[in-house]
Amino acid sequence: MQRALHSGQNGFKKGARISQKLALALGSFFLAGLCAALILIVKNQGNSVRQITDAQRKDLEERLDSDPDNIYQYDENLGYRLKPNFTGIRHGTERANHETNSRGLLGTNEPDQAVAPLVLILGDSVSYGDMLPYNQIFSSVLQAEVGSNFSVYNASCSGWSTHQEIQYFKRYLADLSWDAVYLIFCLNDVIKYEWTFDPQKGKPQMSEEVQADGGFSSVTRSIASLELSRIRRHFRNSQALLPLSFQNNSLLKAWVREVWDQFEKDELMQIANDPQLTNLVVVAVPSVMQLLALKGNAPPQEALFPQRQLEAFCATNTIPFIDTTPYLLKQPIGTNLFLDQMHLGGLGHRVMANILREDLGKRFANSARDVCVP
Repeated sequence: MQRALHSGQNGFKKGARISQKLALALGSFFLAGLCAALILIVKNQGNSVRQITDAQRKDLEERLDSDPDNIYQYDENLGYRLKPNFTGIRHGTERANHETNSRGLLGTNEPDQAVAPLVLILGDSVSYGDMLPYNQIFSSVLQAEVGSNFSVYNASCSGWSTHQEIQYFKRYLADLSWDAVYLIFCLNDVIKYEWTFDPQKGKPQMSEEVQADGGFSSVTRSIASLELSRIRRHFRNSQALLPLSFQNNSLLKAWVREVWDQFEKDELMQIANDPQLTNLVVVAVPSVMQLLALKGNAPPQEALFPQRQLEAFCATNTIPFIDTTPYLLKQPIGTNLFLDQMHLGGLGHRVMANILREDLGKRFANSARDVCVP
């Protein structure tokens, strides 16, 4: 269950905090209570952004711009995005500093191709680094590790999906020649819009699709979520797969094959056919429940069904693909690895930085550019 708050440091968080005692299958792990997380997102209803009148737009922009604690601004194509050239409080924290440059990218540095190869990270709250200071998220850690050999930029925004991430790139970043673009995929990215924003009421609300699925809970509330219930029952009937049944509906939806077919058609084919994304690398991040299932000897073909679907698509369309699961699986599971079902902790971000640093080293090993990856 999740609910929206007003803007500012209260922000929004997808998922639920995991206690230190997490209990799951095979008697090896024990599920403790999950604390409800809060989200504030400016997303739109249905499958497209709702168009508003000039008067509504002006009123909304004035309200958002006049609020120094609100790090988001209205965007009629994306629904919302981070305010450019803005300083505020990082989403999900009480006092951590949030800064953006003129393009709305995290940090204050401006992209300059002449300085070093440009590396871009596209993602949602996982790569934005909800609940963590900026210097602990993996884009910052990666920049510190590669030094002046690369310039790393983070275009992530909490609450976005793959749909919005690609649209943001096309609208605001495609004029630059990016040497590497890492698209971070999380399980709930198969949902086009999770949240909407009602400009008349000035309040965020769950999208109709998410409401029909029972929201961010694990409860069946309508016919639309019956398939999720079937999948959840299947997981509960297997001790090894049991951890997967505790995932909320927005994550569990990644196991619905029809959803994948639509996701490939609507979003992934755009990636495969875009000549501006020739240096794209798709990076899949698992949920903590997937790791727990795998540690309990769950069949990988079932536990990692979403990653296998994505990997197959990338292979067919010759898109480089990285599954971070094996790397994260080597780490001890706890709040330092994951803060909740999907959001990485400090250790998780360091692992991600190492994965990308290793990948950059391979990609630029034979590059004509004078690059040395530490």
